[in-house]
Amino acid sequence: GLGDVYKRQTYYWRVWAINDRGENVSENTWQFTITTPVYPTKPQLYLPSDGATLTDNTPYFEWTCGENAENHRLLVDNDPDFSSPNENRILTADNYYTIADENSLPDDNYSWKVIAINENGENSSDVRTFVVDTVAPSAPTLVSPENNLTITDNTPTFVWTEPETPENYTLVIDN
Repeated sequence: GLGDVYKRQTYYWRVWAINDRGENVSENTWQFTITTPVYPTKPQLYLPSDGATLTDNTPYFEWTCGENAENHRLLVDNDPDFSSPNENRILTADNYYTIADENSLPDDNYSWKVIAINENGENSSDVRTFVVDTVAPSAPTLVSPENNLTITDNTPTFVWTEPETPENYTLVIDN
């Protein structure tokens, strides 16, 4: 039989014959049903958030399921056209997935999307991006004030070398 991915609407019909002398109605009322395929709705992506930088190379993904979907395909690729996905998973009932350790993602920029699927067709979510960066920046080297130096300025300027790709610095001063 037809599954839940079809909309059915039943109609009834009969005919009236009308002329100057009156009307005459057909003896029977017939019925017919129009069956229309229902396509899945577009999934909405939650995690990872768009543009996120992740320090974990086995990220957790979460989305809302497309209505009328029988299953979903998760695609994760370091190429935005999804030509050779790192992850290409069909998930039947779940709206979340964590990449397994053996499929961990190398540090790179990634795109991801989820496609809702039923027997009538597919509907893709928007595409989101994230970065996997598991390498900590190198440590800064302290420059001044020099170690064990006695200074008279109560507003010293602190100088250090800048390592590659830091996002921010935290300067800690304690007595």
